[in-house]
Amino acid sequence: RAEGGAGNALPFALICALFSVLALLNLLSEVKWRKIVGFIGFVAGFVCLLLSQSRGMLPATVLAIALFAMFFPATIKPWLNIKGALILAVVAVIIVWFGISSADRIRDTITYMTSENATATDTSYSVRMDLWKYGLELVQQNPVFGYGVQNRRALIEQTGLQFTHFHNGFLTAMVDSGIVGFLSLVALLCAPLLAAITAARDDFYRQRLFVAIVLTSTYVVVGMTNFIFVHDLSYSIF
Repeated sequence: RAEGGAGNALPFALICALFSVLALLNLLSEVKWRKIVGFIGFVAGFVCLLLSQSRGMLPATVLAIALFAMFFPATIKPWLNIKGALILAVVAVIIVWFGISSADRIRDTITYMTSENATATDTSYSVRMDLWKYGLELVQQNPVFGYGVQNRRALIEQTGLQFTHFHNGFLTAMVDSGIVGFLSLVALLCAPLLAAITAARDDFYRQRLFVAIVLTSTYVVVGMTNFIFVHDLSYSIF
């Protein structure tokens, strides 16, 4: 799995998912070379995301692309012709080519989600399901203040697993600090949205709001299957 010098595939995937979509903002420029660079940046970022084989990040990118089309529909019109269709077809071939390395992992994900009986290749999914079930039981027993971050690993080791978190950022926050920690995490993730919504309604208002929504939604998506703020890059980018 590609790590891009991040030391871990997940922070690398987070960077690729976030900045590949933000690169599309260059399509709003009237300067032609910026549009070209922005489109290349998106393709490169998305290919790197596929190479990281971080399946949990793919929904964030798909959602962000849909949001971009909704926020800036005028940027889509120039592609609605034969030339645009050919370019998109070439890009699709490139993405599929580089995405072959992730095909097995994506297929396993779909199989596990649609099959009544998980197979032996679905270990990572069944383990996460067990972790989530155990974590929810812990939260029910101590829902207000949690058990403290210093006790998290010992709690997980009681299941016989050697993990440092519950593979869900929100559940991990609740086990650590209860509902207090969960609400604090939600408030932190919503801070960019609040800043963008209350900003001046100038020419860049929609762009700022788009960036804020993409930033928050990307971190929320990564938090559904993994830790959110666990790496220096995660903190710095946010």
